[in-house]
Amino acid sequence: MIRGDVQGRGERDTAEVCRGGLPGSKCGLPRCTFSVPAMIPRDETPFACNLTALSPAERAEHHRLGAIVLEAIRSRREIADGYAFELEGSRVAIGDLAAWAGFERRCCPFFGFQLEFGSEGGPVTLRLTGRAGVKDFIRSEFERAFR
Repeated sequence: MIRGDVQGRGERDTAEVCRGGLPGSKCGLPRCTFSVPAMIPRDETPFACNLTALSPAERAEHHRLGAIVLEAIRSRREIADGYAFELEGSRVAIGDLAAWAGFERRCCPFFGFQLEFGSEGGPVTLRLTGRAGVKDFIRSEFERAFR
C-alpha cells in the first residue's frame, strides 16, 4: 500500500509502499516499505491502499484475518490477470475469508476478487485479479504466499 495520498495523479512520482493487512506489516512497522514509481492514469485508482478506509479496530481485524488466510494457502498459480490461491478449507472459515476480502476490497479497490468453493469439501480458491501491474503488487503485498 502507498502511505498517505498520491499527489499528482498522472504524473511520475515515487511513493512509499507498505504491505498492509498481513502479519509483520501495516504502516508503521519498519520492514515493509520500499519505493516504486507511481504513474497513475487519471481514471484509475492507484496501486495504493486507502489508509482511511478502515478504522483502527477494522485494521486490526483485517490483520488478524490476513494471517489466517495466509496460513491456509496451500498452493498458488499465476493466471492471466493475477493469481489463484488454493486454500485449505478446513483452515479458514468462509465467513473469515469473506470478511477479509471485504476489508481488502475497501482499502484496495483496484483488486478483483473471486471465491470458488469446491464441492464435497473440495478446495477453496481465491483469485486476486486486476489491471496491468497488479501481479507485481500482489507478489509484494502477499510476499509470504510466494516463499
